[in-house]
Amino acid sequence: MSDASVDSVLSESARRWVLRLASGEMSADDMRTLKQWLSNPEHRRAFESARSAWRQVESLRERVGSSLPAAAKAGDRRRNATLVGGLAAACLALFIWLGNPIIWWKADHATEVGEIAKVTLPDGSTAILDTNSALAVHHVAGERAIELLKGQAWFDVKPDRDNPFRVHAGTDIAEAVGTAFSVSRTDDTFAVRVTKGLVAVSTHDKPEPIHVGAGRCACSSEIVAFDEHIDLEWREQRIVIENMPFEDALAELDRYRPGRIVLLGKRTARAHVSAVLSLEGLDHGLNNLARMQGLRMTYLTPYLVLLTEK
Repeated sequence: MSDASVDSVLSESARRWVLRLASGEMSADDMRTLKQWLSNPEHRRAFESARSAWRQVESLRERVGSSLPAAAKAGDRRRNATLVGGLAAACLALFIWLGNPIIWWKADHATEVGEIAKVTLPDGSTAILDTNSALAVHHVAGERAIELLKGQAWFDVKPDRDNPFRVHAGTDIAEAVGTAFSVSRTDDTFAVRVTKGLVAVSTHDKPEPIHVGAGRCACSSEIVAFDEHIDLEWREQRIVIENMPFEDALAELDRYRPGRIVLLGKRTARAHVSAVLSLEGLDHGLNNLARMQGLRMTYLTPYLVLLTEK
């Protein structure tokens, strides 16, 4: 494992210990395990760094909460409680933001949040990884196998009929000989979008392969049309929002921005918006969207943005 991977795993372990301590649910056995873990000087340094970060997050939450004006009305108190509660949830999400380090340990290629990367695979095929995505390469005799560990990737496959190209996402598989397609994976969804040629798709609940042609998507066990210039524009470092509820648009932008975007107030949540945003100027585009909805954009930290009504 590389030094960077070791540091990532160690930092994640330290954050988990700090969160466990903050929860107040540590047992005597847990304390003994932590004490033994901290006997390693590198572990202790990682723990102190994580604890310092957590204290800063807690201090930020408390400062914002204490700065809210005294509320004379019940509605004001509820809004203040919503603000503090939303901030606390955002801070917690920010603290554990780096996710599962095991995925990054297994990956041969990976992207950070907001990063798009193009890589050449061992057989000469090309893959473009979406934000916060990871894949492992398992080419063997008779099969060019890719394991999509997280996120989404688009593949331009070099033809080779003797060695099928298969993308595995859990128990789901997309197979092609010479074509181009994307595969996306979350905890509960699997989607294959074909941009050229034909792809055979099989899933855990439908093991018999379904053939999907260009311009079609095998999405949630259904074959539907999709627009390449909307759904796959991320390959060109752009995000296309097409007549999407505002809160859904924010969730999409959140995937490409390190940290969290928090919308306080639901008045504008379901209003539909359309936009094309460049990843290089994502915050500028976000600010324009917020202004169109009558919202103010406030940075609490570079990684935590609040959208509030003016």
